[in-house]
Amino acid sequence: GPFNINSINWEVWHLVLSSVKNENNKVFFPRFVGKYMSQFPGFDDDKIAQLAKNICGRIMNRPLPFSTLASFVNRNEADDTSDCTRCGLLQAAIDDSSINLQTQGTYVHSDKNSSLYDDESASGYANENTPYVVNQSDVLQQISHFITARGDTFLVRAFGEHTDSSGQPLASAYCEAMVQRIPQYLDSESNTPADNFEQLNEINRRFGRRYKVILFRWITDKNTTLP
Repeated sequence: GPFNINSINWEVWHLVLSSVKNENNKVFFPRFVGKYMSQFPGFDDDKIAQLAKNICGRIMNRPLPFSTLASFVNRNEADDTSDCTRCGLLQAAIDDSSINLQTQGTYVHSDKNSSLYDDESASGYANENTPYVVNQSDVLQQISHFITARGDTFLVRAFGEHTDSSGQPLASAYCEAMVQRIPQYLDSESNTPADNFEQLNEINRRFGRRYKVILFRWITDKNTTLP
């Protein structure tokens, strides 16, 4: 199914980024297929894992999750807190990694400041976008067909504890619910799933679509594995 780009699990990102491997068990991006295959061996798990960790680190530093794929791919010059004012998060994570270390070449620094670009934006490596340098479009070509900015199935875990007068725990309990958003609105008799926002009544404008609990269970602790 679709993969939510707001995931902060680097191991899952590692699996997603490793979805295309060659016969040598190396990650091989589609742009390098052809005459460059013999000259480009691909990336091993260590470099892909580093890229996955960089992506998760930048996502966790954001004040809010991505609401659209466009906000994930493109830079946001108004969002200073995300540190992605010069490029998108994925490209920033690539720049932070060593994935292009052997192919970066000569760094060109620009001091020609203008009203459109600052010095750092106008600077960069001379061979950027050459066939041997990985950029975010190479990664997106590999994963773009199954990534999404939101999911419709959520796993929620809750914890309760009872303590005595001194604060010592007497009993505790963990539970888990799998909740799914369905097309019908909360007040399904007043609006159909195809109605737009202007057609919704006050209840459906405020609460949106209905959620349905599709699984519930008591678990032993927060580290219990998924069913």
